[in-house]
Amino acid sequence: MRNNVEPYKAVVDTPNIISDAEHRGFWIRWNSGIMEVGKEGELSPVLRWKDPEPFDFRYYGICTAWGSDGSWLTEGE
Repeated sequence: MRNNVEPYKAVVDTPNIISDAEHRGFWIRWNSGIMEVGKEGELSPVLRWKDPEPFDFRYYGICTAWGSDGSWLTEGE
């Protein structure tokens, strides 16, 4: 992370996109400084961001918001 004070790069309103009653699938892809996030089974992303200064990375993290509980199932290539 380059900026701990203002870490958010893209924000989109997604009411009811997650559920506490069922697991829902999402995908994340990045290529040439463009990151996209979408819902499983849908081709169009719900969020897209282009990094003006892209860099290579080897690791990433996923978390819930502070004070929230959640579970994550991940799979890689």
